[in-house]
Amino acid sequence: EFVTAAEQFKKVIEADPENVKSHIALATIYERLGDEERVIDELSKICVLNPENKIICYNLAALYQMNGDYLRAVEPLHRVIDVDPTDSTAYISLGILYLRIGKFDDAIVHLRQVVNLEPERTEVFFYLGLAYAAINKTDEALAALEKCVSAFPDNELIYFHLGALYEEIGDFERAAQNF
Repeated sequence: EFVTAAEQFKKVIEADPENVKSHIALATIYERLGDEERVIDELSKICVLNPENKIICYNLAALYQMNGDYLRAVEPLHRVIDVDPTDSTAYISLGILYLRIGKFDDAIVHLRQVVNLEPERTEVFFYLGLAYAAINKTDEALAALEKCVSAFPDNELIYFHLGALYEEIGDFERAAQNF
C-alpha cells in the first residue's frame, strides 16, 4: 500500500518537481517504510524548495545529527537563520554543532548571537565556556562558566569544567572548590 502510494507521489513530483506537498507526503511514506536515506533526501529537497518551513529544516538537521553527520546538519540550520535571523534556537544548535566538529571560532560566533538575541538564555554560557576553553581563552571560559553556574547551581558538569580550568591556571584552591 505504501509502496504504491510512493510510486504515485513520485509521478506527481516528476511532473512537478517543486510540489512541496508531494515531497512531504513522500517523505512521510518513506518514514513509514523505514527508509531513512530517502526521508533525508526528500527533506533536503523540501528544505531547499520551502526554507520558510523551519520545522522541516530542523528535522533534517536532527536526522543528520542522529546519524553522526554533523557537517551536513549545519546547512539546514543556516537556512533557518536565512529565513529568520532572530531564531536563537538555530544559533544555539549551530553553536553546539560547531563545538562537536571542532570549529570553535564558529561556535563562539553563533553562541554570542544567542546572547545578543536572548541574554536570559543562560544555558548558552556553558557552551561558550567550552568553546573558549578549547581555544585557550581561559578568562573568557571562566567568565562564561561562572555565569552559567549562577543560573544552574546544582549542575555538577559546570563545576567540573570550572575546576579543570582553575587547575589548568594553577588556582588549586578554586579548583578544589569546584571539584
